[in-house]
Amino acid sequence: MTPKRPPSPAPRTKNISAGYNAQQVRELFGLIDWMMHLRVDLEERFKQELDELEESLQMPYVTSVERIAKAEGRTEGRTEGRTEGRTEGRTEGRTEGRTEGRTEGRIEGGALVLLKQMAKRWGTLPEDLQQQIRRLSLEQQAALGEAVLDFDTVKDVESWLAAYTHTN
Repeated sequence: MTPKRPPSPAPRTKNISAGYNAQQVRELFGLIDWMMHLRVDLEERFKQELDELEESLQMPYVTSVERIAKAEGRTEGRTEGRTEGRTEGRTEGRTEGRTEGRTEGRIEGGALVLLKQMAKRWGTLPEDLQQQIRRLSLEQQAALGEAVLDFDTVKDVESWLAAYTHTN
């Protein structure tokens, strides 16, 4: 009696996928991954065969540990991104606020000095002239500060403001 030869195995892809959906196959591989510890040479061979299987099925094998790690990584990345964004936003906001505050302070201070100098020389200026001087930029205030040294009357200030604010 001749020994019976075992039937030749069907291609692996058919054995693995026959009757199983993608989730079941992933769970099966997850169980195998959890249960076995292979020698390095066998692990490399298993990885190569698994890569071939994934390629043929167009289905990546992802263990539950990998899924959990990916989810945690995404959550951690989002949290870190939000924290960094808030920190950068606060820093930029503070910097811009300080810069704007300093600029406004310089403008207010420059206007105050000009108004005090003019008040000392000609008395309190009319409110509309005071408002025009308060609206001048730092550069305009500096120009007025130099020009006022040559003025004789408040009319000179009015003329300068009319000419300078219309041309600049």
